[in-house]
Amino acid sequence: MIVCSSGIGTSRILKQQLEDRFPEVAFSKPYNTLSYENSSLEDIKLIVSTIKIKNRKGINVLKVSAIPGKQDWKNIESALKKEGLVETKNPKMNIEGLLDIISEYARIENVNELKKALKQYIENSSTNFLNNKSKITNNSHTKLEEIFTKSNISFVDHANNFREALSLAFEPLIKNRSIETKYIDKIEYLTKKYGPYMMIEKGVLLAHAKPGDGVNKTDFSFLLLKKPVHLVNNNDIEAIKIIIGFATVDTSSHLEKLNDIMKICKMERQ
Repeated sequence: MIVCSSGIGTSRILKQQLEDRFPEVAFSKPYNTLSYENSSLEDIKLIVSTIKIKNRKGINVLKVSAIPGKQDWKNIESALKKEGLVETKNPKMNIEGLLDIISEYARIENVNELKKALKQYIENSSTNFLNNKSKITNNSHTKLEEIFTKSNISFVDHANNFREALSLAFEPLIKNRSIETKYIDKIEYLTKKYGPYMMIEKGVLLAHAKPGDGVNKTDFSFLLLKKPVHLVNNNDIEAIKIIIGFATVDTSSHLEKLNDIMKICKMERQ
C-alpha cells in the first residue's frame, strides 16, 4: 500500500517509480491518511509512505521520499524481500565460474588472456547499457514551458517566510480562480503537521492539497526564489528555492503533467 496525506501528489510520483522498478509487485492506488486509517489492510504486506504514519495491525511502515534516493531504494528493496514480495537478485557474473564451465567443454590454451577478455567483455556490456539508458533519458527531457503557461511562471528574489512564498507561488492560480485562498491555508497546515514530505528533491517543493480543499479547476504554477526560504523550522535541509504549485479537481487529470515534472527532477539529479 502507498500512503500520502492527500493521495494525489507525492504518492502518485512514488507509485510510478515503484511500478517501474518492481513490476512483479502489486502496488495499491495511493491512499490518503483518512483512507489508510479506515482501510481493512486485507492482503497488505508492506506500507510505503511519504509521510510519518502510525503502524497498524503490525504491518511494517516504510517512510521514503517521493523521488527516492539511493538509500531509500535500498530500504525499499530490503523491505520487499523481507516480506517475500521480490526475489533476491542473482549474484554478479563470476569470471572464475565461467572459466570452469568453459574448461569442461573446451581446451583453454591461455587462461589469463581468456580471463582478461571475458572481464573486458562484461565491463563493456555494462557501459553500453548505461550509455543507452542515458540517451533514452535525455531524449525524454521536458522543458518548463511545456508544463506551465508563461503567466504561471514566477521569478522572485526572496520571500520573508514560507507562507509568503506559498502565496507568491499560487498567486497566478488565485488570479485565474483555479483555487481559493483556503487551499494555500491547507498546504501550510499540512506542512506544519507532517514536515517536509512535499519536498520531491532538495530545494524543490511540490505544494498541493486535496481537491476538496478549495480547488475549482486543475492548474499548475512554478516559482523560483533567488534566496531560499525555510519551510517551518530554520533548517538548511528544509530550505526551498523552487515551489511547484498544483491543484487538481480529481485523481487523474493532473497525472500527465506530474509525470513530466518528475522527469525534470530526475534530469536535474543526473
